[in-house]
Amino acid sequence: MRTWDKMVGGVLLGVVASQLVRARKANISYQAQMVEDTLSVMSAVLPGQKSNYDRLYRLAYQANVVPSELTWGKRNLGFDYLDDFTDTFFVEKNDTHESNSCNERIIFYLTGGGYWLRPSIFHFHMASKLANLISGKVVMPMFPKGPTHHIVEAHKMILSRYLYLIREKGVDPSQITIVGDSTGGALAVAFMQQLRDYQLPLPQSAILIAPILDGTLQNVLVEFDQVEYEPFLQPKLLALETETFAQPFEPIDPLISPWFGSFKGLPPVQVIIGTRDMTMSYAALLKERAEAESLPIDFNIYPHMAHIFPIYPIPEADLALVDMVKFIEKVAAEV
Repeated sequence: MRTWDKMVGGVLLGVVASQLVRARKANISYQAQMVEDTLSVMSAVLPGQKSNYDRLYRLAYQANVVPSELTWGKRNLGFDYLDDFTDTFFVEKNDTHESNSCNERIIFYLTGGGYWLRPSIFHFHMASKLANLISGKVVMPMFPKGPTHHIVEAHKMILSRYLYLIREKGVDPSQITIVGDSTGGALAVAFMQQLRDYQLPLPQSAILIAPILDGTLQNVLVEFDQVEYEPFLQPKLLALETETFAQPFEPIDPLISPWFGSFKGLPPVQVIIGTRDMTMSYAALLKERAEAESLPIDFNIYPHMAHIFPIYPIPEADLALVDMVKFIEKVAAEV
């Protein structure tokens, strides 16, 4: 073996050994440590706000597509367009694409990404796993994103696809669970508040993965020191994205900050959150609000996990997905 090869091999072994040691100290899996290290590097090299704004502005005009690496060969997860909608994808268990039963379990998944970013490959992988776990279907509306589009456009599109499932596809609302991660969790709650206020059919339940329910970030930043433990979430950038997407409203408006709306009359909610997630800083406040407004809520807190950890390919995520399915089944059994 050449000297250079030995040096490279030694460096790689050193990196792996370091990750193993840190994972053991943090009491997390090696895979989780690898993901965290990768996200930390990505966070450090992300483009500045101006260049990122320009890039995403152009991207907003491009067609929605499933990542190419998920559409061929053994990596094909089976995603397809929902009927003629080129802005809404779905995936079914084992890619059968045959079941149209009104009794089929449906997850209506609103992805996060600071209101600007499209779903990552990890979001699609998690959706595929959930479809198999519930033996049903996951529907993913690619709602309009910022900085080109704004919150009202997103709500209109989400409502259109939701009602299409119920009115045109014959889906029973009691078979639907809305899932939202991060800012998608805020959209999920705000959307249910709209359904309630306009007396439209509510889903059976909702699952919120590290939801950012307060667009002003006042509650999120109560414990700002938590930022040093959060490998990826950037409060200043998130504030810019939220303010832009909220136009013509202010970030305090319940359309984008459901924290300032009412929780009364909403369906049972499960919250999935890690102790190293900045949104953990207002988890206790959320629990108090839920109890005060009679919102059935189930908190699942995972030690040492960072923001939206269930989307990543780590053992801890698999455990969280199982907990999500158990919650769906529990609520269904109580009806």
